[in-house]
Amino acid sequence: MKTIYKISRWLSIAALILTIILFFMGQKENLGLPLFLFLLFLALAIRPHPFLKGFSYSIIILGAVILSMFHPAPFQELVGFKMSKLIVPLLQLIMFGMGTAMSVKDFVGVIRMPKSVGIGILCQFTIMPFCRFGLS
Repeated sequence: MKTIYKISRWLSIAALILTIILFFMGQKENLGLPLFLFLLFLALAIRPHPFLKGFSYSIIILGAVILSMFHPAPFQELVGFKMSKLIVPLLQLIMFGMGTAMSVKDFVGVIRMPKSVGIGILCQFTIMPFCRFGLS
């Protein structure tokens, strides 16, 4: 099993080198796939490290975002199906997954520290809209 992680490490390095070469050759429109492969193999390569293991999912998400920025067509419509119809069901699935990952201990923490939760809710409904307005 360790050979998979070593191979992933070398493939991620190779994909990064290819990305750098393409960048300096001025072929920025072709960076999407090698950059995605770099992040995908990097996420697999860091799995055996206890400290970095938690970042692998975030790295895969970042890779998917980069791939969708360079090649948006498959993320907009696939075989005549508009992917925008999946936004609500996927959000529901994500929220359900987050809710099932919470334990009773998490809810007890909310009851014990209501001030922290209140500050978080206040920031979400004040700071975040201003950030969104500023970015747009």
